[in-house]
Amino acid sequence: MKRILLILLVPILLMSIGLSNPNTSEAACRHWSQGNDEPLEGKVEQHDKNNKLDETVNDEEDGTITIMCSGGVPSGWGSVRAGASYSHKTGGGTKIYTKNGGSSKANTDFNSVASNVTYRKYLKEDGSVTFVKNTPQGDVRFYKSHSGNEPSLSWKNEKIRYK
Repeated sequence: MKRILLILLVPILLMSIGLSNPNTSEAACRHWSQGNDEPLEGKVEQHDKNNKLDETVNDEEDGTITIMCSGGVPSGWGSVRAGASYSHKTGGGTKIYTKNGGSSKANTDFNSVASNVTYRKYLKEDGSVTFVKNTPQGDVRFYKSHSGNEPSLSWKNEKIRYK
């Protein structure tokens, strides 16, 4: 049985290696173009949960959208997290930090992370509000936690709870 499986998988593996494009990761970070290196024109639209147009955001004044690729962390996240104390890691792998200062400090920290990125306001079914900044490194969220009803900031698998 192992031999049959090996015989079937080896050709598939070899074909996938031969057909893969070595420049795929590079292509994902290039500007989209119409063929003559002219940027595509378009708009990014922000919608509320009922799909009503809330506002239109253009990356640049002429309406072109720039694809930005970046690794790492959102600007300012490192210094915000550096001022917090590590608490624990959840079963799902989320790192929980705590920080003093309550809502006002959480608001100040949220404004300092990716300060050049505007945020969106989302009203949840329970009446609470979440503010989200969409950065190239991932979404940064400001909300009240369900577990302790504390103001919180989160980015990927890290959460800072404000006391």
